[in-house]
Amino acid sequence: MIRDYFKFLQKLARDNALTEEFRLIREFHSTESGYIRFVAKLIDGSELHAFEYVDSALHKKDYSYHWQDLSSSPTRRKRRKRVGRDNICGGAQRNREEIQETLK
Repeated sequence: MIRDYFKFLQKLARDNALTEEFRLIREFHSTESGYIRFVAKLIDGSELHAFEYVDSALHKKDYSYHWQDLSSSPTRRKRRKRVGRDNICGGAQRNREEIQETLK
């Protein structure tokens, strides 16, 4: 399940009309958790940096997305760490919606 979700994220970033180049920095997954980090260089020269750490139910345990311009200055940033019972909220659909919203 984690592997499929990470493939979805990579496909979403690679196939986006605004993506010029995709670089997978790191990916790890087991049956209990997974971690992915990638950079998508956009057609205007800016970059979207993203990482997610998820549990086996695809609840985000930690994540960060930031978009930086040509001068490497962050333009937009979103980071949140979820702990405890907050991990129960969300799941795969919510993760997909957040990624799609970030890429808009």
